[in-house]
Amino acid sequence: MNYIAFFSFVFFTSITPGPNNIAAMMYSSKYGFRKGVLFVFGCLIGFLCLMLCCAVFSSILYETIPAIKPFFLTGGALYMLYLAWIVLKNKPHSEKDSIKDTHIVLHGALQQFINIKVIIYAITVWSTFILPHYNTFAALAGWYIFLSCFGPICAFCWVVVGTSFDKLLGKYGTVINIIMALGLVYCATAMALDIFR
Repeated sequence: MNYIAFFSFVFFTSITPGPNNIAAMMYSSKYGFRKGVLFVFGCLIGFLCLMLCCAVFSSILYETIPAIKPFFLTGGALYMLYLAWIVLKNKPHSEKDSIKDTHIVLHGALQQFINIKVIIYAITVWSTFILPHYNTFAALAGWYIFLSCFGPICAFCWVVVGTSFDKLLGKYGTVINIIMALGLVYCATAMALDIFR
């Protein structure tokens, strides 16, 4: 296995802005550090389930990706546009709002199953990097644990950013939200254009 390509793919896919990282930053900025951590815990639960599903089914799905790629891309583009709308209408708050802990954990867990970025990432990493090179239970279990934990660790970094820059986000929140929303619209447009290639 090309470890440089593998770790580069895992790192850049996990740390760049996406649904989990943006939501983690928004939760920590809007509700505080503890709520952001609860969201990341939910992401971890979702990652554990999703990675297992992708590990088990990736060989079948990998063969059918050319046929379902337009559906994945369309769903991903629509989801990115939805997230852009949520980010855009999110208003900065001077005081922390209240939200139930269980709702945050549940949102973090369930978001993984509609997060096209994570689904495509999981399928790609298993079918391209892991399964062609490893077949022992110990190796597969080790990669499963690593991959399931790495994404939430990166989302936690965004929780720290959201908490650390809370005052900045409060002062320039609307501008930052517009920039993030435009970034998501760009990602959605790029995904939509990829359908026609």
